Amino acid sequence: MVNFPFVEAEIEITRRCNLTCEYCVIPHDKRRREDELSIEQWKQGLDNLEKIGVKMINFMGGEPCVKEGVEELIKYVDSKPNMDYLFSTNGIIAGQILDKLLSFGLHNVVVSVDGIYFDPKELRGCGDNEFKSYHGFRLLKKLKEKGVEKLIGNFVVNKQTMERLLDTYKHFAELGLYLNITPEQWRKYGPPEQAPNRLTEEDRPKINELMAKLIEIKIQLDNYLINSNAYLQNFADLGIKQNYKCVQPRSLGFFEDGNLWYCNGWEGNIGQQKKYNILNITNESMEEFLMDWKSDIEGMKCPGCTFSFRDRTGDFDYMCENNIKNIWNN
Repeated sequence: MVNFPFVEAEIEITRRCNLTCEYCVIPHDKRRREDELSIEQWKQGLDNLEKIGVKMINFMGGEPCVKEGVEELIKYVDSKPNMDYLFSTNGIIAGQILDKLLSFGLHNVVVSVDGIYFDPKELRGCGDNEFKSYHGFRLLKKLKEKGVEKLIGNFVVNKQTMERLLDTYKHFAELGLYLNITPEQWRKYGPPEQAPNRLTEEDRPKINELMAKLIEIKIQLDNYLINSNAYLQNFADLGIKQNYKCVQPRSLGFFEDGNLWYCNGWEGNIGQQKKYNILNITNESMEEFLMDWKSDIEGMKCPGCTFSFRDRTGDFDYMCENNIKNIWNN
């Protein structure tokens, strides 16, 4: 079996979405494929991941709930005793689909919430980012009431959202919900001017102040913020420079056509060559992938990133201890 640093895979079962949030690159990403894998093909891919030792699947999009039959994938993973999943959503889920997901024992849900809005009137004149935050927070509360285990909000920090960060965390902690924060990513997807709300040097003092407050209050609030202190202390650099580069692969990831990426949506030569696909991966091909990954990194094909996946705690400790703690499978 391949000795990966950890055993997790992210799959974008579709890059279609029912929203067009301002900072999201997916609606405008030229890499979008039209040949999505079918549900049955994804099941075959999950079998292949199980064979190479993957134990955690992060179902992503786009919005996974626009993929017809997504609930069947949840049920399928749940039937595997050695495999679990995360379900990442923008929170805009049709009632019929949500009922099916709940009937299959939905858990480990990550919902995009970039601020809390209590009055629908606050949404007047706003875009999809605020709309999904309003409904996403209500979805998390609903799932909490229904007894769904392990719920988390993912908060993208940029110039527009940073003022809502502290209040959002306080409300989450009061309700027993986890929160993860990550900077808006832009470096991989185009020139800086295409992301006008990204964090810049002028934001550094405010970001450092926010992070210091978060470190202080997360102790008082029973630590419902899953980011490590080391990550928060380095948040300004990670958000502004977005130049952190890993020393080994952190996860597998697959586009909607099953083609493999190696780092949070970044392809490099590996993805562009379409050499690896979830439908044909084996232990032998993954050994070759590890060598190709090293070649891509050493060849400077990776532009760097924010070093934050949406569902882990202790992310930044990876630099020190090659052991990423994960609240979902501890």
